[in-house]
Amino acid sequence: MSFWGMSNSGKIAEGFPMEAGNWDWAQYKEWLDRAKNFGYTGDYGTNQAKDYYGYQAQEGMPSIEQIQSAGGQIMDVDPVIASAKARADSLLTQFGELTPASQTGNALAEQQAGAGQDIQGTSNLINQDIMDTAGNMMSRVDERRGDITDFLASASAGTQQGVNDTYGYLRGQNAATVNDLVKQAQDFYQQNYSELEKTRPGGEFAAATAARSFAPMMAQAQQALRRSGVNPLSPEAGAATARVSEAKARAMDDSMAGAQQQYYQNLTGLNQNQRQALEGLRTGGLQREIGLGQDQSGIVTGLNKDLSTAVAGQKESALSDYQTIDQRRQDLNIANQNNTLANTLDWRQGNQGTAIKQRGMEREDFTTKAGLTNAQTDADLLGLDLKSGAYQQGLGYTTQDQATKDAAMAKILGISTQDYQNMFRSADTASGYGNAALQAMLAQYGIEAPEAGWGTKMLAGGGMDLLKSLYGM
Repeated sequence: MSFWGMSNSGKIAEGFPMEAGNWDWAQYKEWLDRAKNFGYTGDYGTNQAKDYYGYQAQEGMPSIEQIQSAGGQIMDVDPVIASAKARADSLLTQFGELTPASQTGNALAEQQAGAGQDIQGTSNLINQDIMDTAGNMMSRVDERRGDITDFLASASAGTQQGVNDTYGYLRGQNAATVNDLVKQAQDFYQQNYSELEKTRPGGEFAAATAARSFAPMMAQAQQALRRSGVNPLSPEAGAATARVSEAKARAMDDSMAGAQQQYYQNLTGLNQNQRQALEGLRTGGLQREIGLGQDQSGIVTGLNKDLSTAVAGQKESALSDYQTIDQRRQDLNIANQNNTLANTLDWRQGNQGTAIKQRGMEREDFTTKAGLTNAQTDADLLGLDLKSGAYQQGLGYTTQDQATKDAAMAKILGISTQDYQNMFRSADTASGYGNAALQAMLAQYGIEAPEAGWGTKMLAGGGMDLLKSLYGM
């Protein structure tokens, strides 16, 4: 200590043991409470396990009724057993309602006897049907040949009529064409005569043509008079125009004389051309008429020839059909006889096997009834198996349920054991903090004891009593 008392660092050091002791004491109390809580939970789990295992020790395994009830809830087998039993009983009842094998065997024997009669009757019917069919086919061949022959004759007659009508129409068209061409030729040459008439000497057309040729000369003379100052209509001009008129008159006379011969030549040539043209048109029309007649005759002859050939072909075809039908009828008759023989042999073999079949059906009835009886036994065994399976399901469920509960209780015991361990560790931790608080208290006492006389108190009352007085316990 200094002269004037304890320094600041000394004062801080002096108060530290008290603060450390208070903190350690608080930790001591907290860990002591934890140790108590862990003890409570450990006791609860342990007591629960005691009760659970005590109950299990008294009760033991679940009863058979409980196991069966659980199995029934998992797998309801009673409806299945009842259904299987009902089906087996129903099959046996239905079998009793079936026709007995002996009755069926008698019916088979009667049918076998009737089959022999049916074989012969069927053979006779088939043979008669073959004959009727062959006769009908031959009748249809005759009918077809007659129809085709009539059709060919009708078609040939119609074709010939068409040919005659066509060529009659062509002849009419040829005559009309010739007449039309003759009329056109006559009209043409009449027009040529009219044109030639215009060039006939002395005619008005020739005179007008010659007069028109002097019109320019007359116009020139009159123009010359006008240029000379003379009126073309005056007497003085008459002499000049008179000379032109005389020249025109002489020219007209010369034209008439020279054209007379040319006119007659043209007229003669035109007459010859007209006669030749008309004769050519009429000759061509006649030749076409002859050609049409020849073509018509050739076509009609060819049609008659084709008709004769077709009719002959139909007769040959009918003969071939007759031979084919006869051959087919013979083949069918032979086949029918062979089939009848084969059916008869089969029928005889069937008679031999009827008794064996009846015996086999009786054995089949016995085997079927035995099988149905076995089915009832199987239904009973199935019921036992299903009951056993349901019990096993219930047993498995209860066993698994018990194992689950045991495992859960084992975990609870494990947790209780862990809680006890946690309790011990918490108590040890609390003890450590208590000892630390005691050490801090003793340190504080060492500081304050010289002035307070606590040493005597500590020695007299014990450290824990002093600790309680210091920390308010």
